[in-house]
Amino acid sequence: MSHRSTDRPRGTGLLPEQDRPPQPVVKPFYTGTPLAGWQIRLFVGTDETRPLTIDVSERVLVGRPDSLEGFTPEVDLTPFGGRDRGVSRRHAEFVVIDNQLYLRDLGSTNGTRLNRNLLHPNQLYRLADGDLIECGQLPMVLKLR
Repeated sequence: MSHRSTDRPRGTGLLPEQDRPPQPVVKPFYTGTPLAGWQIRLFVGTDETRPLTIDVSERVLVGRPDSLEGFTPEVDLTPFGGRDRGVSRRHAEFVVIDNQLYLRDLGSTNGTRLNRNLLHPNQLYRLADGDLIECGQLPMVLKLR
């Protein structure tokens, strides 16, 4: 049996780059001032015509309001069926660090997925244009501007 150079070496357990799940970015918690901000568009659920436009200069919380605490996240997913689709009140956040845009799951009950891969809570994951983000069972497509 021949072994082509493009095949994965046997016994390494490594996946080709395109098949690897996203890896958390290992950085200390950042408390300084970001250098720049991002303007993103989120196409939530099946609505491909009216995106949410969000300015992220430091961090933006995604979730649902909590009337008992008088709390409303910057990105409220309630109008998109967030409660029925498993979105937590403090579900995830977009974070800008060193001019890069990241996503962090905040220990949500039903998890956050990036391109169908479940994220580890409280880890940063770098985002790219066209990424699929799922908060619980609510899908969103990210478009960077």
